[in-house]
Amino acid sequence: MGTINPGQKFVSRGTDRNRINSILPGKDSWVAHMDADSISVTVVQSGGYIKLRVPRDAFGSNFEAAPGFSPANLGYKSPVPFTRTYI
Repeated sequence: MGTINPGQKFVSRGTDRNRINSILPGKDSWVAHMDADSISVTVVQSGGYIKLRVPRDAFGSNFEAAPGFSPANLGYKSPVPFTRTYI
């Protein structure tokens, strides 16, 4: 996976780990914050949001870059990591 930036759009994959975290496949997911250990994402689904702190080593296997060009949406950017941990 290449460079990841705040506001970048990804799509959730249909994985067991996403299912455990109540994330449906194919849902838009926006990078909110990054640090050395994790990537905080906002997953948009069912008229609401799921905000999770995903370990970096789990991110690439459970989220993929959105197809086509999606401009960064800095409205999802967060100055701090999310507190809910991705299991």
